[in-house]
Amino acid sequence: MVSAETSYASDVASAKQRIKILKGRLARRAAARQGLAAGKQANAQAGQGAGEGDEAATAAAEATATLKSLIATHILSLDATQLPTDSQSIQKKLSKGDKAADVESALAKSGHTSLQPVFEDMADGKCFTLDKDTDEKESRLWIDDVDHAQLLRLTGQDTAVRPQPSTSQPDSLPQPPVQSDFTHAQAPRPSMPMGQPPLGLGGPPPGVPSHFPGPPHQPPAPVGPGSQGGPVHPMHAAHNMQMAMSGPGHFGMPSFPPPGVPMGPPAARPPGADLDALLSKQTVQGRARTERGEGLLELIQKPTAKESATVEKFRTAGGPAVREYCPHLTKEDCCRAHQRPFACDKLHFKRLIFPWTDPTLGNCSYLDTCRHMKGCKYIHYELDDEAPAAGTETVAKPAKPSVPDYLQALGQPQWITCDIRTFDMSVLGKFGVIMADPPWEIHQDLPYGTMADDEMRKMNIKVLQDDGVIFLWVTGRAMELGRECLQLWGYKRVDELIWVKTNQLQRLIRTGRTGHWLNHSKEHCLVGVKGSPQINRNLDCDVLVAEVRETSRKPDEMYSLLERLSPGTRKLEIFARPHNVQPGWVCLGNQLDGTKIADPEMLAAYTKAYGNPTPPKRQVSAAKD
Repeated sequence: MVSAETSYASDVASAKQRIKILKGRLARRAAARQGLAAGKQANAQAGQGAGEGDEAATAAAEATATLKSLIATHILSLDATQLPTDSQSIQKKLSKGDKAADVESALAKSGHTSLQPVFEDMADGKCFTLDKDTDEKESRLWIDDVDHAQLLRLTGQDTAVRPQPSTSQPDSLPQPPVQSDFTHAQAPRPSMPMGQPPLGLGGPPPGVPSHFPGPPHQPPAPVGPGSQGGPVHPMHAAHNMQMAMSGPGHFGMPSFPPPGVPMGPPAARPPGADLDALLSKQTVQGRARTERGEGLLELIQKPTAKESATVEKFRTAGGPAVREYCPHLTKEDCCRAHQRPFACDKLHFKRLIFPWTDPTLGNCSYLDTCRHMKGCKYIHYELDDEAPAAGTETVAKPAKPSVPDYLQALGQPQWITCDIRTFDMSVLGKFGVIMADPPWEIHQDLPYGTMADDEMRKMNIKVLQDDGVIFLWVTGRAMELGRECLQLWGYKRVDELIWVKTNQLQRLIRTGRTGHWLNHSKEHCLVGVKGSPQINRNLDCDVLVAEVRETSRKPDEMYSLLERLSPGTRKLEIFARPHNVQPGWVCLGNQLDGTKIADPEMLAAYTKAYGNPTPPKRQVSAAKD
C-alpha cells in the first residue's frame, strides 16, 4: 500500500512538471502565430497595387475550383455499382441538372470549352484515375479508383470546425485570435489544434489535490504591438520577448527550450498524452476486480460434461453437410454486389431464360413447381452447381456423412404395397415412432385418392405401439378430426409441429394452391404420445422451414428430426410413396413398387397372412442421398 501511495505521489509530481512545460510551449506558439499573421497582413497591403491580370487569373482559378467541386459532388453521389463511369456522361448530367447555370458560368470564366482539362487536373491531384477509351470513335475518359477523401476536400466538407472552450470555465488558458492567413502559411500540427489548448491544461486533473489550480481565465487579446492596433497583453509580454530573441528566423539565433527540458527535436507524442495516460491508468483494486470478473465469466461459459457429451452424440460425422444460400441468388449478382470477379462459396441459382421468357415480368410465383414451365413467360431458376473457374476461390464440399449405426437396425429399407384401409397392422410388430400423412378429404382436385373421415377413425393404429410417439400431418379442415383420431387410437396430443413453406429461392410462399379463404403457407403436424417412451426431449424446434416440392411431399428434414428424437428404434411411415423409402424405416402405401421385407419375423407373419410378397420391379439402394 505504501509503494502504491509513493508511486501515485511521484506520478502527480511528474504531471505537474509536464503541465508547466506544456503551458510554456502553448504561449510561445501563440506569440509565433501572431507575429506571422502580422507579416502576412503587411504583405497583403503591399500587393494591392497589382494589375488586373492577377484578378483575371484569380477568377479563372476560382471558376476551375467551382467546376472541381461540382464534379466531386456528383461522383460522391454515385453508388459503388456505378463506377467506373465516363467523363461525358458526367458532363451531360451536370449540364442538364439544377447546376447547369453554374457549370456554364464557371466554364466561361475558366476559359475551358469542356470539362476534360478539369478531369485531367483532378486526376493529377490523385482524386481518381483516368483511362482513355481508344476503342470508340469519340474520345472518352473513364473514371475509377476514386479517393473520397480528396473529393471531400474539393467540396469543402472535410473542414470540421472545432468548438471553442466555454468562457464559463475559469481554469482554461487564454486563447489568442486565429487568423486565416496562418492556415495557408503554416499548417498547425494535428496533435495541437489551433485555438484549442491541450486536454487537461485548464485545471487540476481528477485525483490531484486542490492546491494545484490552473491559471485564471483571461479573454483573448492580441499579442505584439501594432498587430491589431492594441496594447501588449501582460501575460504574453515575457513570451513575446523570448520569441523575438529565440524564434526561428530572428537574427539566426537558435531556439532554446525552457529550463528542465533536454535539448533536441520536440517529442513526437502530442501534448497532454502523458497526462491522459496517467488519468486512464487502472488502479490496483480495479485490476483485481476485472480479473475476478473475467474468471467468473469464463467459468460460467464453460460447457458442462453433460452438454459436451450431448453435442458429441449428435455431431454429424465428417463435418456439417449444410450449405447456406447466397442472398444475391445468382453468381453474377454476387460478383456485382461484392465488386470482385468471383462469387462467394455459398449456393447460387442461375436464371432459366427460354425463347418464350419475358424478363421484364419478373420471377414466376410457383418457380420450380410451375405446371406450365414450358410455356411460362416468367423467369425460372435452377441450382447452379458449376465448378468455379481456374484461379478463383474453390469451395471445399463437405464430406458425405456415413449412415449412423442406429440406422442399420433393419439393415435396409422395407416397404409393403397394400390397401391401408383393410391391411392387418398386427403383422408389422411394434414401433418406436410412427409418421402418417393421410389423404384427408379437402374438397380439392388432387393427383391421388382420399379417405373418408370414418375410414380414418377405424384404422387399427393401436396395435402398432405400446410406448411411442406418432406424428400426424393434418390440413386446415382436418385439424379437429386429427385430434379426435389421436384420442380414438389411444394417444394423448402433447405438441404440434409447423412446417413453414418456402419456394426454390428460399422465400416465403405467398401464392399457394391450398386454402379456401387465405393462401396457406404452412402445414401442421400433431404430436401424440402413448405410454412412456424413452425419447430425447428438447433437442429440436417445433418450427421447420423447408422448400416445397411435389404435391403433398413433406420435408426430408423430418427423418433426421425423428432419428434424433428416438435413435435406434424401429420406425413406420403410413401412406408412403416411393420417395419416402428410408433406411431403418418400414413404409406402407398403395403407390409403392412391390413389397420388400428384410425382418425375418415380419416376413413370416406377412407370408402367413398374405402369402409370398411381390418383389419390386426395380432395385432401391439401401442408403439414399
